[in-house]
Amino acid sequence: MSGRSVDGHGELAEATHLERHNAVTPVPEGQKDATALDQFWIWAGANIAPINWVLGALGIVLGLGFWDTVIVLAVGNAIGVTIFGLFVLMGQRTGVTQMVLSRSAFGRRGAYLPTIFQMVIATGWIAINTWIVLDLTAALLERLGIPGSPTTKVILVLLIMAIQVGLATLGFYAIRTFEKFTVPVTLVILVVMSVVAWTGGDIRWGYAGEVTGAARLTAMSQVMTAIGIGWGITWLAYASDYSRFVPRSVPRGRLFWAGA
Repeated sequence: MSGRSVDGHGELAEATHLERHNAVTPVPEGQKDATALDQFWIWAGANIAPINWVLGALGIVLGLGFWDTVIVLAVGNAIGVTIFGLFVLMGQRTGVTQMVLSRSAFGRRGAYLPTIFQMVIATGWIAINTWIVLDLTAALLERLGIPGSPTTKVILVLLIMAIQVGLATLGFYAIRTFEKFTVPVTLVILVVMSVVAWTGGDIRWGYAGEVTGAARLTAMSQVMTAIGIGWGITWLAYASDYSRFVPRSVPRGRLFWAGA
């Protein structure tokens, strides 16, 4: 299956079986068939999302100016994704998941705590992604004349969560294929949203913010740490889960930039 998409139920079932068989053991080099581009689609899908609109506004909410917010987010994200990219390389080298790698540092029982953190983080991401997509979908349906009743929202929540859980259950090969087709669509939607906001809204590009002095530095530090750096390192627990399918023949530099 050298770098190709998994088409058909038979191939997907075979790929899922291989992934589960190597859940806690290193993926044999002969079974590694992923490419650096596969990593790009997966992690681009994790980062290109409507939630960025919410996170990007937090700096303004905390009283920072527009360019203050842009700078700290850019610097923070650069630091966070650099760390993340290094963790991605661990998967290619070892062939195991990040949770298995944590045992080398914490031991089998010591790894229970990172595992709990991973569960909490995963639950949080599912909740956030469900909430954002739910609001956007409900608003779109209302524009189309379908009222956003509680029943409609419950159905949407169940559908969104079923898709997320289903993809997670099928694993890397299903996620890779899903992201390859959805990332371009999501990117186009976000670009359109941005253009509409920039051209249709009263945006003060030179907005200097409300806080100054020590309060300004504190707010900048908070945004850089929590949203900038924090965005990248939040994914560390999953960094090697997908890169473990990348053969060592793929240049490390290419894999780093694709993952970061």
